[in-house]
Amino acid sequence: MDFKTLIGLKIKYIRTSQELTQEEFISRIGITLDRSQLARYETGQVFPSIELIKAVCETYRVSSSWLLDLNDNKGITLDELNMIYTFRKLPKEAQEGFKSVFEALARD
Repeated sequence: MDFKTLIGLKIKYIRTSQELTQEEFISRIGITLDRSQLARYETGQVFPSIELIKAVCETYRVSSSWLLDLNDNKGITLDELNMIYTFRKLPKEAQEGFKSVFEALARD
């Protein structure tokens, strides 16, 4: 898996899970960055700077180990992150249905 893509998806996940626009996300981190730069980070076209990584971790209270995928337990995979992102887009009724299925599968 491409490292830049993984970090970009995690940054995008942080932003979208809080329902922030790119502009809102940028304004909260307190560094000079424009929307097109953030878009390039989120799509894995460019590796984010150390300054951005530090600002994202401090502002959104995520660990640098998670963001940089340094956990020994492998943390969350790209597939899992995509599933979470897709799940959150579903209507509440569909989410409840999936929860029931996941719980039933976990019991078996």
